[in-house]
Amino acid sequence: MKIVSIVLHGNFTDGMAYQENCLPYYQKKVFGADVVIVAGQYSLKTGSNESVVNAPGEYTCFNGLRLIRIANAKGKIRRKLAYMPALYDVLEKEQPDYIFAHLIQSVSIKDVVRYKKKHPEVKVYGDSHADYINSAHGWLSKKILHGIIWKHILKKSEVYFEKIYGVLPARVSFLKKMYGLSDDKVDLLLMGAEDELIDYKQRAAIRKKIRENLNFSEDDFVIITGGKIDERKNLKVLVESIESFKDNNIKLLVFGKPDDKMQVYMDEIKRKDYIRNLGWIDSRRMYEYFHASDLCVFPGTHSVIWEQAVGYGLPGVFRHWDEIDHIDLRGNMRFFYNNSVSELTDILKEIIYSKGTYEKMKSRAEEIRREFHYSTLATKSLGENVMEQADNKQVPGILGRLSEN
Repeated sequence: MKIVSIVLHGNFTDGMAYQENCLPYYQKKVFGADVVIVAGQYSLKTGSNESVVNAPGEYTCFNGLRLIRIANAKGKIRRKLAYMPALYDVLEKEQPDYIFAHLIQSVSIKDVVRYKKKHPEVKVYGDSHADYINSAHGWLSKKILHGIIWKHILKKSEVYFEKIYGVLPARVSFLKKMYGLSDDKVDLLLMGAEDELIDYKQRAAIRKKIRENLNFSEDDFVIITGGKIDERKNLKVLVESIESFKDNNIKLLVFGKPDDKMQVYMDEIKRKDYIRNLGWIDSRRMYEYFHASDLCVFPGTHSVIWEQAVGYGLPGVFRHWDEIDHIDLRGNMRFFYNNSVSELTDILKEIIYSKGTYEKMKSRAEEIRREFHYSTLATKSLGENVMEQADNKQVPGILGRLSEN
């Protein structure tokens, strides 16, 4: 079984924990498939938002998958439309059984459709990461780019897709409301945690070692937060809330890369003895620090780290956003609504000082974590009948081993 995973626009950065990195790897792991990633020339510098231009050609990814980088179209408008002129030729050369098109807002969708028409047996899936928070803000973007160009292309193309996934409930709604896509073509495919990287068997030992290195005791209640740190992440509200406790046993771990505005604030708070600033860390290290933590708190805008924390099995407190409530699986977390220090403090007091409350949250978080594992999500990504074509006939056993803890 051959799967071509296409990253249609934006950056593809090898070694990151984004969905377009993780899903192809777990499709290979679960199905025993031959998986090839096709992407444009752009990637991000490690721990930075700065783009790097890579030469077209074939590479081997950090996770062992084959990566084919093809040239992006020249010219500002053609780049904005995410056109990759060589895509059709690559598809003809690779001859996939399945195509998974990530970030489908691209005129190159026409080449995917062209290939599907010539090879009607191929199954085509896609996903979208656009919603009303991160997209369609200005008049030109909302009315022209999304409202006319992408709407026309995607509405005309949807018949050739098995499914087009939104990776958040809000993004499912965006596909329907902005582009008018049909209910039967649209579905939710969660982002998640790389369960292969989480060493559940050794977590007690890892927890002990990390806490010792941080000079935290086992009696400390450790809260973790992180991601791309900008003002919208509301880190200041979390820090002020913890300070209001005046409890030496409440500690805070912060990881991630701050923007220029927040770097000044990070320099200020690093002198506080209850805070440890970890800087940028990769996924494997993030999961190790989750081992050392008791609760995650994300009081600002959404990040894929939300799903990673839930997939790890951490109970948490998350900022409430309309149609971004998929992480609430009946008891594993609490929502933070009013963006105030007092509200967050009240929530944390109930969790930390009511042992029964915390233990119930922790137990429920452990119960539901596998729903956010990429080994689980990969099985949904290509539809119910994919097992019939899978080269690896031991799929159920693989799923069991990946999630055995």
